[in-house]
Amino acid sequence: MPAIHLPDAFDLNMGAHSGIYVPFSTAMPQKAVLDIDHCIFCGKCEKACPADAIDFIQTAHELDIEAGAIVLATGFEIMPRDAKKQYGAGELLNVVDALQVERLLAPTGPYGHVLRPSDGMQPDSIAYVQCAGSRDISLGVPYCSRVCCMYAVKQAMLLAGALPLADITIYYMICAPLARDTSSSSRMRGRWALNLCAAR
Repeated sequence: MPAIHLPDAFDLNMGAHSGIYVPFSTAMPQKAVLDIDHCIFCGKCEKACPADAIDFIQTAHELDIEAGAIVLATGFEIMPRDAKKQYGAGELLNVVDALQVERLLAPTGPYGHVLRPSDGMQPDSIAYVQCAGSRDISLGVPYCSRVCCMYAVKQAMLLAGALPLADITIYYMICAPLARDTSSSSRMRGRWALNLCAAR
């Protein structure tokens, strides 16, 4: 029977996993799980499992754990990629968001290298479009997020290291951190060969 390949949510659907998989490479503990939502209950995995670990009748249950500290991670919500239709997100495979770039840059990412999702080739040119969801009254976000510019610069520097021949440009409206520190801006243009372009 052929293996089932399902979109991998951890890799933001750029990669795939089988029906039984370890959720991500650094998961603790390193234990495989069964994707019960896509299981056809044929029982073949149950018969083949040497550890007798497949249990189709297992249900979720609560655990009481004593802890010395609690980490509260409030999280965030990113702007939907298709909020600004003019950029082609959702229609053009190579229009990706910052979290997808993060996965592409990761050594454990979906391809193992920075590759274009459309054809699996290395990109020659990369553009960051800043303020594509903030400073925009039409989207109900008239303010600056205050994170995006430096996050884009960090990613662009990592991309420059991974793809030294790629042309990387950051298009921004107002990049306050760079405006305050012109020496950093000059270093980015020189050492990292990043193009910074004021645009709207």
